[in-house]
Amino acid sequence: EHDVVARNLDRHRRDALTMEVLTGHPNVVSIYGFCGNSVLTEFAGGNLHKLIYSQRGDKTTRKWKEKRNSTSDVAPVMRLSFSKKVDLAIDVALGMEALHTLNGPVAHADIQAKQFLVDKETTRIKI
Repeated sequence: EHDVVARNLDRHRRDALTMEVLTGHPNVVSIYGFCGNSVLTEFAGGNLHKLIYSQRGDKTTRKWKEKRNSTSDVAPVMRLSFSKKVDLAIDVALGMEALHTLNGPVAHADIQAKQFLVDKETTRIKI
């Protein structure tokens, strides 16, 4: 058994309703179902944070953080081509635009690379 926190339940409900309106947008994760605190969405397979840091060749972000002061270390995002960086930035911007242009715009309260999912089939970024 789990206690139901009304505030969390309402937040999840609002998130699900917003996702439902945006389902089908190429830069927003599609929702298939919602019940209480559970939601069923399309499978993305990864997130922007992992994509950026996987380009390093290091096994973990921790290793990069330990070595980040080294002059020989290359920042992880630098391994992505310029055109790929632009594509990623455009996808992020389009997803955020979809939220901000809704009737009653949505302000995302936790913007970070981990919140942007990567569609493994298309490599498109989705919020």
